[in-house]
Amino acid sequence: MKKKFKIIAIMILLILISIVIIWEKYPFSNKQNTISSISPTSTNIST
Repeated sequence: MKKKFKIIAIMILLILISIVIIWEKYPFSNKQNTISSISPTSTNIST
């Protein structure tokens, strides 16, 4: 059981690292677009 949990934890870490690497590759303007598409409530407030 503990071994399984360790594998899951490592997988989650790898996914987070890959997300960060992809995030850093994109320019800042794309970051703002992805943030607004993820949370439509924040864009509704601003409009």
